[in-house]
Amino acid sequence: SPSPAATPSPVSGASAAARGGASAQSGAASQAGQSSYEADFPAAKLAPATPQETAALKEASEAYGRQDYAKAVSILTPLAQSESARAAFSLGLMAMRGHGMPMSTETAEKWWTRAARAGFPDAQYHLGIMYHQALRGARNPELIARLWSLAAAQGQGDAMFGMGFMYRAGDGVPKDLKKSAKMFTDAANLGHPGAAYE
Repeated sequence: SPSPAATPSPVSGASAAARGGASAQSGAASQAGQSSYEADFPAAKLAPATPQETAALKEASEAYGRQDYAKAVSILTPLAQSESARAAFSLGLMAMRGHGMPMSTETAEKWWTRAARAGFPDAQYHLGIMYHQALRGARNPELIARLWSLAAAQGQGDAMFGMGFMYRAGDGVPKDLKKSAKMFTDAANLGHPGAAYE
């Protein structure tokens, strides 16, 4: 099964994991199947960043680079609360690392869930990794497949790689070796280091 990729720099409600699962959508979000998690995580496209958001994210990134984590959090938090998925994703990474706040999977889940629902593919992938590793309750294959399918449909290579294993094993999705091979091929075409060997 896939291992989490190295997480990027941080600046660039009730968990659905507790719910029971049904069959998940297939590899690309537009392809097939209905998911019990579609209402929790609809197929949404990330809105372009506004100039104000871009400037604030740059300021937060510079603060993070100086290891002024408190400053970065103070910039990112109001942005995330005003629906910036990019800021919410960054706060999730900082929560997982304990940078500028106590290390907390619960806090990371909160921010990544917000970003994933807004269509941020890296948040969808990282939230799926969190559930894949059972960091927030029992492992939930259907929810993982939903999140990674959404991210893969937006070209997130790590999610494609993960879905290759999910389709190969019939884990959270019906077993489908053709879809598995396509996911690995698509990930390899994006330069994923492990996909070419699958």
